[in-house]
Amino acid sequence: MASEREGMDYEFETVAKLVGHDLDRLRAGEMLRTYQTIPTIEQAREVLSRAGRHARKLRGNTFFDAIRTRRRLGQGRHDRGEAATFADLELTPADEYGLRRHFPVHVQAISVCNHTIRENEVFDVSVRGHVWELNDYEELYVILNVGTLNLEPGASLVVRGNVFSLVCQRLVRSAPLPEPRGPNTEAFDIGILPTPFSVDFKSGSLNGADGARGYDGQAGADGKGAKCCGSIFGPIVSDESLTDGAPGGPGGHGAAGSPGRNGGMCKLAELTIRYADAKGQPFIVFSQPGRGGDGGRGGDGGDGGHGGSGGPGGRSLRGPIFDGASGNGGDGGDGGSGGGGGHGGIASNIYVTITPEQEDQIICISRPSEPGDGGVGGTGGRGGAAGVAAQGGMPEPTGSDGTAGGDGAGGKPGRRGRGRAGPAMFLNERLVVYS
Repeated sequence: MASEREGMDYEFETVAKLVGHDLDRLRAGEMLRTYQTIPTIEQAREVLSRAGRHARKLRGNTFFDAIRTRRRLGQGRHDRGEAATFADLELTPADEYGLRRHFPVHVQAISVCNHTIRENEVFDVSVRGHVWELNDYEELYVILNVGTLNLEPGASLVVRGNVFSLVCQRLVRSAPLPEPRGPNTEAFDIGILPTPFSVDFKSGSLNGADGARGYDGQAGADGKGAKCCGSIFGPIVSDESLTDGAPGGPGGHGAAGSPGRNGGMCKLAELTIRYADAKGQPFIVFSQPGRGGDGGRGGDGGDGGHGGSGGPGGRSLRGPIFDGASGNGGDGGDGGSGGGGGHGGIASNIYVTITPEQEDQIICISRPSEPGDGGVGGTGGRGGAAGVAAQGGMPEPTGSDGTAGGDGAGGKPGRRGRGRAGPAMFLNERLVVYS
């Protein structure tokens, strides 16, 4: 066992040298964290991957099986670059040219001889673009090079949305877990988690914004009544130019809710574990891409304006002047449609390597991403009321009554997004789960 551990320690030191970490400081117990760049794909292959020639060949045979549908998309070129780094794909000249703009790649490298993740602690090794003054859409890499990684009950190691290379000589659980865990558990020891943001070409928050409410229609003006003046015969009408009440204006339509964005993406991971002691309960490696954002609610339609009252009539020496007609109420605006739900995030392959006799020390769990829900349609605006009947000089109202405006139609709900498959997970180059 001593000679075996010396070999393991040699690999730890080899990786530490590759990323420029000082061995004396590491032996003294320091955790070293550096931020660096790798200029070429050949160097990236040497630094990021511990797979041997045979493993690379096996990976090459199945690398695109789960992600074949995106080969023609922009993501497909990224996938081929990863296949050249972590498997045995030979890049075409066109891909080599297209990948140049992604180099140098940016890497956070962490080395530590011995590290304990305390009870219920999350050791998050993710890195974001601000370290290099980049935006978060840039592909970023993390190397964790550790001699002994000790997990107390409830502890977990996670990376969120970075390409991840773990090289662990000894993965140890400090004590047996209080309760058994199976494939359906929500708990895990190593989590390959999605970017905490969407990676689509839209902007804004993950969930779509609600649509604005439509404006209310203007109320119709009241009609002008007949003018009266005194005479020896009593009140008479001096101006018979009375008018009808104006109709109320229609309410504006509510705006559509914005669509939700796609869920965060899980990036490729290579987990190399040379020895594991799970204390009777296997270590769980878990991954699930991010849920799509919900669509925004459609805006409510504006209310229709009330109709104006007709101008009151009167009596003249030539006979009665009838009241003006009341104005119709304006129609309410239609509610806006709800925004569509975003699609669940996509994922790349995950490779776990351990000695064949210890495969029972690892359980791999991959779950599909969940779609976002479509937004609810807005409520239609209320129709405006008809104008009030005029109260003129006649014994009873004589003007025609207007009609109330119709209520606006409700907006349509947004469509639900699509869920997407979780990552293909390989244990010793053998596909063990693909959701």
